[in-house]
Amino acid sequence: MLLLKQVLFNPNAADDMEEMTMYQDRQAFPVEIINEQDLIRIDEKQIQLICSRIISDAGFRTGRLGVVLTDNRTVLELNRTYLGHDYVTDVISFTLEYDETHLEAEVVVSAEIALERCVEFDWVDEAELMLYVVHGTLHQVGYDDKTEKDARLMRQTEAAYLDSIGIHIPDQI
Repeated sequence: MLLLKQVLFNPNAADDMEEMTMYQDRQAFPVEIINEQDLIRIDEKQIQLICSRIISDAGFRTGRLGVVLTDNRTVLELNRTYLGHDYVTDVISFTLEYDETHLEAEVVVSAEIALERCVEFDWVDEAELMLYVVHGTLHQVGYDDKTEKDARLMRQTEAAYLDSIGIHIPDQI
């Protein structure tokens, strides 16, 4: 397993932008963002950086990740059509191609749910949305949350990646 605190660059600890630029230059995994919502302000560069970092850290060298930020109606439609689930959820991940070093995938996030849930946890909507993006991306690189042990590992990994970009998960999440 990755030693995330050693592998991840923490931009909050950087004394100058040169180190951050060097880290970003090493992140070559392409992340495309489709923003179909206007409820939550997003930082596309931050989403691209964190997703690219997660995927590269997992050893993938080629492929593409699409991140779609959308509404409940779209998530429900996708959940019904492709997964046979008749409910809205916060994030859905679709793997299109996967092998040892190649990944083609989509992560679809509901901004509406993020907007609703951030109030419940008393933190900002952008952070809740970013949590969903990180969660969906971690699913794509092999993390699972079906067992208590796996869920604990996923939560720890989410926290480490989010901490690396200055987002600290509240205790109640």
